[in-house]
Amino acid sequence: GRAIELYRLESRSFSIKALPVRAGTQAGLGRSAAQNAAFDHSASTRFKLEEGDAYSALRAAIEARMTRAGIGPVITPETGTLVGTDTPESLDANGAYLERENRLHARRIDLVFEAVQVRLRDGGHLAVDWSLVYERLRNAVAASVALRVPGVAVAGQGTLSGGVQGGRMDGSALVVSALAELGTVVSTTRVPIQTTNRRPASYAVRTTFNYVDQASAGGTPGATSGSLVTGSTVSQRDETVGTVLTLVADVDDDGVVSMSVSYDNTALTRLEPFTVGSGSQAVTVQQKEIEGAGVLQQFTTRVGVPTVIGGFERSNREASRRRLGAGLPTWLGGADRAQDERSITVLMVTALARDGL
Repeated sequence: GRAIELYRLESRSFSIKALPVRAGTQAGLGRSAAQNAAFDHSASTRFKLEEGDAYSALRAAIEARMTRAGIGPVITPETGTLVGTDTPESLDANGAYLERENRLHARRIDLVFEAVQVRLRDGGHLAVDWSLVYERLRNAVAASVALRVPGVAVAGQGTLSGGVQGGRMDGSALVVSALAELGTVVSTTRVPIQTTNRRPASYAVRTTFNYVDQASAGGTPGATSGSLVTGSTVSQRDETVGTVLTLVADVDDDGVVSMSVSYDNTALTRLEPFTVGSGSQAVTVQQKEIEGAGVLQQFTTRVGVPTVIGGFERSNREASRRRLGAGLPTWLGGADRAQDERSITVLMVTALARDGL
């Protein structure tokens, strides 16, 4: 037969710790072909995080958990509160869900991005043995974790257990020491960033310079017949180089970190004058040389574990020849000299998470 079910409903107010500000980011790395290029050469990678509304997502999740007799929920972004009317059992379940979401949204993430450049010792090899590099780095990461968390191993030598915990950003010191065994550490760039969970954070340092892009020398007719007024026209152009870093981290309660990293670094290595012509018709412009390196990827790691996300190899060869005269052999005097310098740059990221202030 038919039955009438009666529900006892009550209303509760919950606090929401998520920021009402929409957050989104887009990162790209690569090149695109010109529209009228005879040969199409394009290769690029794009990561895009759409602008997310945390309040709309919470409202949809709560509605799916409510009973048919429930009313709401009503979210007030100005006060950061959610009010729902439903059975006590449903409100208890939704309250536990909101407590977990509040903890995740309010979680503070301390990130340190490091780029370590090492000038390798001349071992007579034509290329860098990256298997040796990564083996030493894995051993250094395992040693750093074992010192801070006794009895805990890392991937490749076991699994790291444990949840979110605080700590110090000193785990990468042993990694840098391991790199020093391969050569001389030329520079170490550390970028500390503090953000909240699931929120993008960007860092940028840039330098803008200008250079002579075009120049012309010529003359215009003077005031008297047959006279010529000489002059020159110079066109300058601005160029910007620097470092752009974007990080998005999602730290779960079990200490697993899912992260997206976009790193792009450009530097001016040469700006030299280039002269065409001679005398009054000489024209001088400037030729620039800009070197760049970048990485765009997603990976997973654990809280407090320094993670090597990539590396770059660069080789510079310089040669010089000295003679007593043009075309004379070496045994009459002089010398030939060639120098090959190789360096690697290793990129690392370490993440720490803290609940509460």
